[in-house]
Amino acid sequence: MDRPTQHLTPHPTPTLTRRTSLPPLDPRRYAPSAARPVRAKSRSLDGFMDIQAHLHTWGQFVFSVTGVVRVSTDRATFLVPRRAASGFRPAWSMR
Repeated sequence: MDRPTQHLTPHPTPTLTRRTSLPPLDPRRYAPSAARPVRAKSRSLDGFMDIQAHLHTWGQFVFSVTGVVRVSTDRATFLVPRRAASGFRPAWSMR
């Protein structure tokens, strides 16, 4: 009995997207002071973008409006889903 020949279509090779690594915004511009003990800034990042490792002497609150934010420290990696937030202690190296 002859079997029909199957023509297999190869799966396309996935395209690897290179990450874009951005420098942190000047932390001195956003440093808390006695006059402004709580500071806020916003930064929109597309997928496959990250911010280079940095640290500052104040705590940081990370919030995601859409998507998931990954925050890596020397101690652990945290995933912050959209509409959720996480706080980080002062002097933690973050990326």
